[in-house]
Amino acid sequence: MFQFTPKNSGLEIKIQVKRFDATNSERFKAMLSEHSVDQDLSFAHIDMGDVEFIDSSGVGALISVHKHLKENAELVKILHPQAAVVSIIDLLRLRPIFKMETNRSNN
Repeated sequence: MFQFTPKNSGLEIKIQVKRFDATNSERFKAMLSEHSVDQDLSFAHIDMGDVEFIDSSGVGALISVHKHLKENAELVKILHPQAAVVSIIDLLRLRPIFKMETNRSNN
């Protein structure tokens, strides 16, 4: 469902669900807290290539990633977002928080 991998001073996250919503966002936030406790995270990269749908709970979980980063950290980078995810991020005007990287190296 979710993979968290510490990398240098940051965290790489893979979200392996088709729907990132209220049914799984609380579990995501709990796992995030477990992996970021007592760490001074300077970046987070989130691979969302599998996510076809995101609701406000999922967006809230993504914002919680940003809140776990230290001050002056780089933006949260969302890797391989599908069109529905990009649309929601743009609709909510969250580009100041999330950098979108849409190209896939293996396609």
